[in-house]
Amino acid sequence: MKTTTVSMFVLVVSTLLLAACGPQPTQAPPAASPSAPTRTPAGSGGGDYGYGASPSTASPSAAAASVMASDQSVTGGSVTIQEARLDRPGWIVIHIEADGKPGPVIGYAAIPAGTSRNVRVSIEASKATPALFAMLHYDEGTSGAYEFPGADVPVKVGEQIVMMRFHAAAADGTIIKMGQKEGLGAFLVDSQGRTLYLFLADTPTRSACSGGCAENWPPLLSGGAAQAGEGVQASKLGSLTREDGTTQVTYNGHPLYYFAGDTQAGDTNGQGIGGKWYVVSPAGEPLQ
Repeated sequence: MKTTTVSMFVLVVSTLLLAACGPQPTQAPPAASPSAPTRTPAGSGGGDYGYGASPSTASPSAAAASVMASDQSVTGGSVTIQEARLDRPGWIVIHIEADGKPGPVIGYAAIPAGTSRNVRVSIEASKATPALFAMLHYDEGTSGAYEFPGADVPVKVGEQIVMMRFHAAAADGTIIKMGQKEGLGAFLVDSQGRTLYLFLADTPTRSACSGGCAENWPPLLSGGAAQAGEGVQASKLGSLTREDGTTQVTYNGHPLYYFAGDTQAGDTNGQGIGGKWYVVSPAGEPLQ
């Protein structure tokens, strides 16, 4: 009897020890909390013209979206864009330059998907600045209707808007007249009152300013003979052909230029720069 009792005791103790040392039940990990929705940040910059806007569909590759425009004269109230390439229908949009960036739109032309060459774009020539921007937009809204600001957003490759800056400063037969400023007196300006300069390194038949120089000093181009306004001697007006084939207005044998640092009519921020750039007197000499 005693032996039976001891055996049962040992059996119970063994069972309890096995239960304590055996594998423990695995506790399920807490369920992962759902991820917060990802917000795509709005594009930066752009001001009132919405240059930060992104296309509603995937951006194209550089091979599928590009634009090329050369320096030229505004002829017949339009400019020519040498080549534009888009992966679907869109627009070539011409912007004036404002503080070195694209400003308001002065013209646009529809282009189909693919490559378009020598596209004429009608512009408001009276509003043209010495430099313009040719920008590509998608036709995202009503087909064939230009809607910007709105659905027809600028085309981007990565984060870069597809556009090109070019010079097209003057309309056919631009008028040269006289401006006036205290401390300087009278000097040449264009029909919109923007100051004109000469470069002492030039000759009557050749401009010494091209490439990067012409980015800072856009030449005064014209598709026709310049006209003399009040105070300007018509006999001193002329022209020369630049290396790129465009026609630059001259006065008294000096090719005429704008200065990129002048942002409004009457500015003379280029006066005396480098001891070679000067506003032009009524006699056609550097005004020092």
